[in-house]
Amino acid sequence: MQVKFMNASELVVDNEIVLASLQESDAEVLWQLIRENRQYLDRYLAWVADVNDVSSTAMFIRQRVAVPGLLSAWYKVYVSGQLCGIFGAKSIVDGRAELGCFIAENSQGKGIINRCLIYFSDVLIRDFGVQEVEWRCLPENISSIRVAERFGATLHATEMCEVAGSSKVQALSVYRKALV
Repeated sequence: MQVKFMNASELVVDNEIVLASLQESDAEVLWQLIRENRQYLDRYLAWVADVNDVSSTAMFIRQRVAVPGLLSAWYKVYVSGQLCGIFGAKSIVDGRAELGCFIAENSQGKGIINRCLIYFSDVLIRDFGVQEVEWRCLPENISSIRVAERFGATLHATEMCEVAGSSKVQALSVYRKALV
């Protein structure tokens, strides 16, 4: 199967936020961000336990940006030139995009992801014919639930899902929003 990627290497969301294509060569800077935010991220993201150094961070990136047969796009999130997280489409299948992110604890509550969602939704509609977006999070992840709800998504289901890159299973709340 061929790996497909979105072509935009940099997306300017607004005068403060830039999304830059996530590459395996970003493993060191991403590892630093994960390490600095490990305690915060570990509460809600099962993959954090498996990311322990630059090498495992590179594997984490590969598992997201090089999924055979899926159209996906992951970006580093820069706010005023400072790396504060990642954001992207995990997959685009049959007109639905599953979105995901993580943002450093000190960047929470500033509307960063909502602005990325609004901008990126237009890209998904225009360039890929996406009609609906999906957002998955732990039922206790109130911050992510608020992001989804502020964006206009509603709870669709709770599903048992495998954690990417592991055999672990967890319950995830699935929020959806029609874009067109």
